[in-house]
Amino acid sequence: MVRDDDIATAGVYLLCRGLFAFAVGPSPAGDRLAVIRLGGHREAGETAAQCVARELWEEAGVRISLLDPPATYRATPTGWGAYHLERLDPGASLAPAPLLVTPRERSGQHSITYLAVSEETPVPSSEVAGILLLDVSAVRLLTGTPITLGDFLATGGRAVLRAPLDPSLPLSPFAQLQILPQLLALRPDLPDLGRIARTDLGRAALTDLSRATRPDLSRATRTDLC
Repeated sequence: MVRDDDIATAGVYLLCRGLFAFAVGPSPAGDRLAVIRLGGHREAGETAAQCVARELWEEAGVRISLLDPPATYRATPTGWGAYHLERLDPGASLAPAPLLVTPRERSGQHSITYLAVSEETPVPSSEVAGILLLDVSAVRLLTGTPITLGDFLATGGRAVLRAPLDPSLPLSPFAQLQILPQLLALRPDLPDLGRIARTDLGRAALTDLSRATRPDLSRATRTDLC
């Protein structure tokens, strides 16, 4: 059973009109562009649902609805960016259940990733350099072969950038994006689930953020919007 107190970080596979939204920005060394899920660290007293609602508003200016996933999977790293997936019963303490649970070996806690949907266009805030919008073929492209941001955009890739990023830098998918092709192989209908039943937990958790200011879309470079 996974409980809120067991969760260190929480994020989402965010669907925007059938496209997966991922944050993109320079790595600490500045030699690549990290592609990571939207989300972050759970604050004291927060539930996992409140955490992802706050993080998605702060990072991308969107209100989200969390989806009931077809199953929950535990992802165990096997080395070289590979992961073993197994079905997991997360228990009833998290509702809806996360799609993905990744153990954090050092702390004994977990990182979880929900499946979520938003009808709003994600806009990178000051915390996020840009957002990539990926269809299934783009997910496979980014995880299957080295590719630069420039090459990604040249192939019709979609992005919303807060500021110009070096197009010659390679895109480096982090864990949740690396795992996504395996999830899509198990559940190819994932991109369509946003059109089915959803909950309002994400929106409800935004009650205390009603005065927050949404990032200014006019300041983003819209290479292509979902």
